[in-house]
Amino acid sequence: MKCIKKTVLGAGACLLLTSCTTKLPPPPGSHHLDPGWYIFDCDALYDKGICEVTKIAPGYKVNLLESFAGDFELHTTRTRNEVIIKNAHVNYRDLKRTLSGEGYMRGKNAAAGTATSWIKMSRDHRKERAWSLRPATDREVRKFKEREEARANSKK
Repeated sequence: MKCIKKTVLGAGACLLLTSCTTKLPPPPGSHHLDPGWYIFDCDALYDKGICEVTKIAPGYKVNLLESFAGDFELHTTRTRNEVIIKNAHVNYRDLKRTLSGEGYMRGKNAAAGTATSWIKMSRDHRKERAWSLRPATDREVRKFKEREEARANSKK
């Protein structure tokens, strides 16, 4: 009987510890994203690419500009510094992908979390992949604009 009690107590303690450590607590402070150019890094979509972030009523709109076309929103929640990915419309050539996930603001102008991406009308998905959002450097923005200008000139 003692052995069963110890086993049940040990299993309960392990379950409690693992459930508490799966989601980190939000970082302290009150963080935000300024509108501008950012690098979105998420291997559920692509390694990394430049995007433009704008402020909207429920949080932020992230407009993906490299490799993938589309956008998604980072909605703030009641938990300080927490964001949830909503209203994702992401296309890669003819494949329409969707994206869901959550994360935290990690200081001024930075965010990170996990996301799941899947192809619409398919079972193909990439589950709980890490994502991050950080300000783009002047060099990264300049290179992106040069590539866009070159693409526009080649289509003429």
